[in-house]
Amino acid sequence: MVEKVLHAGNIAVAFSSVAMAADLTVTGGAGAAISASLSATDLFKRSSDKDARPLATKMADHMQDVLDRSHLSADRKKIVVQMLKRFAPSEDELSDGNRDARTIAAYMAQKIRELFKDPDCEEDPAFATATALDDYTRILADTLAPFVEPQDRKDADNRVALRRLDALLQQQSNGQTEQDRRQAEARQLMMRHQFEETMDEMNSSYTEVTQLLILLIDENVSVQEARHIIVRQAK
Repeated sequence: MVEKVLHAGNIAVAFSSVAMAADLTVTGGAGAAISASLSATDLFKRSSDKDARPLATKMADHMQDVLDRSHLSADRKKIVVQMLKRFAPSEDELSDGNRDARTIAAYMAQKIRELFKDPDCEEDPAFATATALDDYTRILADTLAPFVEPQDRKDADNRVALRRLDALLQQQSNGQTEQDRRQAEARQLMMRHQFEETMDEMNSSYTEVTQLLILLIDENVSVQEARHIIVRQAK
């Protein structure tokens, strides 16, 4: 739904590399700027992922600024960059957070809390403190914000449509058994991804987005069938 360089997959790849570079810089004692450590990451060693490289460079400079402005102590800064590296959001997690920085950060922090509920969890206990989780949530949100915010009106409209799709699908799952709910969640995730890809490929207007939602929910057709119907009607 946005230009290729800002695709969720590229954002995830770029963030993972920047977090690794930050860990090398802050925890590893490299002493240089985060951007200077990017060349040591897999992203810059591979010949692929060329679209993510310029994004990673911009994101490294921005994360550096976010960390500098945070005024965290050296110990807290070390912990937060270790957490950013260990718990970097994936492409799916960016999508699950509706590409909203604060929603993504809160969602990731909650996943960490859930992880530490397991008595056999082997993660560093320092990651589970309220201070560490607050630092992680704030730095993650502030770092992602410029890169996940809507790029134009169409992008903003499509995100509204995605939220509506989630709400409607959630309504359908109410009252179901636990097994039915799990199956519905799997279908919902698949449908959201198909929906996003369809919006990208069709370069759809807000009217078409709404029409697609009506077909998906009210008429109970598949994303592929709904797409064909809209294309036929547009001819």
